[in-house]
Amino acid sequence: MDGFKVFVIDDSQTLQKLISKTLEILGVTNVTCFDNALDGLIALQEEVPSLIILDINMPGMNGYELMSKIRKNDKIKDVPILAISGDDSIETKNKAIEAGAFSLISKPIDAKMFLSNVLAVIKYTEESQAI
Repeated sequence: MDGFKVFVIDDSQTLQKLISKTLEILGVTNVTCFDNALDGLIALQEEVPSLIILDINMPGMNGYELMSKIRKNDKIKDVPILAISGDDSIETKNKAIEAGAFSLISKPIDAKMFLSNVLAVIKYTEESQAI
């Protein structure tokens, strides 16, 4: 997966490591992790990743607020976002999609489901670029 860059924005370093290791299964090794939404947002001003994976429930700026800021920024508004949450209710899923997420992944993360979502984003990205 040369050139495929992922930003992981989650206040749990354990989850950051789990996501990074799981992405390695697909050959994705260009992963940068951030402990909070503000640091992730600042980095997004400097570099545009291929995919953003972010937690909904973070202290300070939450994932919904971050997605809103991303979707309002012309430079990064089209970057696919996979949201993560311990709340897998229909309301949370709908709110995440409405805020701009490609999909919502429930915690605890199931590696197979997670990889399926990442592959769907990669396919979507490739098809969008082909148009």
